[in-house]
Parts: sequence; structure tokens; C-alpha cells
Amino acid sequence: MSAVAHELRIDPDGQTAPKLSLIDCDAHHNWRGVGDVLPYLPRYWADYVVESQFKGMPNSPYPKGVGGGERVDARPADVGSAGSDVDFFREQLLDEWGVDIAILTGQFYNAAFLANAGFAAALSSALNDWMIETWLERDSRFRGSLTVPMQDPQAAVKEIDRLGARPDIVQILISAGSRMPYGQSVYDPVWEACERNGLVVGMHFGGIGIMHAPTSAGWPSYYLEWHTDMSQAFQAQVVSLVAEGTFQKFPGLKFALLEGGFAWMPHVMWRMDKNWKALRSECPWLTQKPSEIILDHFRLTTQPIEEPDNDAHLLQIFEMMDAAHILMFSSDYPHWDFDSPQQAFPRLPADLKRRIFVENARELYGF
Repeated sequence: MSAVAHELRIDPDGQTAPKLSLIDCDAHHNWRGVGDVLPYLPRYWADYVVESQFKGMPNSPYPKGVGGGERVDARPADVGSAGSDVDFFREQLLDEWGVDIAILTGQFYNAAFLANAGFAAALSSALNDWMIETWLERDSRFRGSLTVPMQDPQAAVKEIDRLGARPDIVQILISAGSRMPYGQSVYDPVWEACERNGLVVGMHFGGIGIMHAPTSAGWPSYYLEWHTDMSQAFQAQVVSLVAEGTFQKFPGLKFALLEGGFAWMPHVMWRMDKNWKALRSECPWLTQKPSEIILDHFRLTTQPIEEPDNDAHLLQIFEMMDAAHILMFSSDYPHWDFDSPQQAFPRLPADLKRRIFVENARELYGF
């Protein structure tokens, strides 16, 4: 075992303090219903929502995922979905777990799955304005993710430029599923706008509606399969963005991969490095190892963490992927697979724990 692996030995007495300084990189706020955003829509689109009886975004085709995968105990006592009451959200996540900053990731990146691109653009703007007024301006511990209509990259750029300079906006949010791989040039205007506005690109678990099947083999039968297979979409996007030269075009661009797992990253880096050595003439703009580009431009979140029976194996994966510099804590509140910061990584050395729980996110988002 290497010297680094010895340094990452398991500390049997190590425990995560309940009030440890903490940044949560994936906290899902929600609306009580589409009526919350009607006041923020132009009259035409507000009428469109009412007349069409639009209720919400395309959702999971699997029973376990319908309803957003909510924790029952996270639903407000009066009315609304889990994550829809600001005060209860603050009480149950921020106050209970000592979260210093929660990056709001919503349920709304699914707007990019709507077939009507004009409606998607109007709804994205309304959702962003509602988030700012209802959430960000209520508590300084919240930071926002912009919903953008990826069906129409120019409309996405317009929305990024409209709100991207706000200090409480830290990223855009897109899904791992897409019409075409994100490295293709059709998306370059979006990446340029993010780089220009200093925004991270948050890429989240998902892909419903007009997007393709989440696996190269097609649609799986069960939620268990879908949830497991989603990492394939993240892998394909990472390979596309690196191979197509996205980061040569936009050297300041950063991606945060949210809720996609992370144990697959060493495999992708090794396999891409191997193929680059043999096939680099096909992509002459790649003048350094793909793994080096990945470590410079991608960060990953912890939830849903892969949990081997042997804790030492997890530490070995951390070493392989340089987790001390690219892995960030996320809870996925208020979903059923929420990760408590007291129970996640209870045996990590203190310095590594702080990198994952605080410093990597602080460095990425500039907190």
C-alpha cells in the first residue's frame, strides 16, 4: 500500500461533530405547486399554465421516484411538498445539522425536458425570480442554482446573463441526461456565458421527457436499475466534455457532478488516459492527460455514496480519485436517500473530512 494510503488510515475514534462547519452542495428546495410561480410568469404563459392544467415537470416513470422521492417526515405539516416551506427547511436541514451554506438545487432542472422551448424559457425565468425572492432573500445561508432552458442554448445564455452576476447565484443546474453530449459545440454559448459570469455548471442526476434513455442499452425496468445506471450518463458527459476540447475553449469552466456517485471516476480517468495515448491524433487539442483535465475541471458530491463493506476500500477509492481535492459533501435533503453529515464518513481523518465537508466547495464556489 502506498504512503498516501497509509496516511488515509481509518480512525476508529473519528466522529463528525454535529456542528462542524459544513457546506451542503445539493439541497432541494421545492414549490408548493405551480401556483407559486404564476405571479412571476408573463400573462400569456400564466394563462397557458392555467388553461393547460400544467402541474409540474416531467417526472420519473418509476413508482419509487414519483413525487420527487420525498422523505415523509420532510413534508410541511400544513400543505405542500417536502422542501417547500422555507422555515421548516431551515429548521430541519440548516439548524439541525449546522449547515453554514446550502446550495439550493430545486427540482426544476426538469424544465429542460419540456418539449415547448418557449414555455421552458419563461418558466425558467419565473422559477429563478421566485427562488430569489422566496428563498435567497430570506436567509443568507442559501445560495442559488439557475434553472436554464437547455433546449434553447441562446435562451439559456440570456437567462445566465440576466442573473449570473448576483453574488447569491453560484451555478446553473442541468441534468446528466441531454439531447446530445454536452461537449458538442451547440452548447458552447452556454459554457461561455457561465465562464464569463463566474458560474459553476452543476450537472445533476436526471433525464426525463425529451431526453434519451439513461443507459446506452435503453430504458431499464426498475427504479433500482435506473438509480444504479445513472452514473453512465455522468461518465458519458465527462468523456464528451474532455474529448471535444471544451476546457481548451473555456479554461476557467468548472463542473460539479451532483448525485451521480463517484467510485466510477478512477475507471474513467484511467481508461481515457489509456485511449488518449493511442488515439491522441484524433483530438490534437488534448495536450495533457485527460485525467489531469478532469481533476482540474470537475468536482463530485458525496451523495449517494458507494458503501463497500470494508471501509478501507472506500479510502483506496478516495486516494485513486484525489478526493481530498475534488469531493464535496451533499445531503440530498429532503429525499429518501438523504445523507446525514453525522453519519457520512464517520471514520475519516480530520483533515480529509474538512476538505470534503468544507474546503473543496469553498474553493470551487468562492465562498
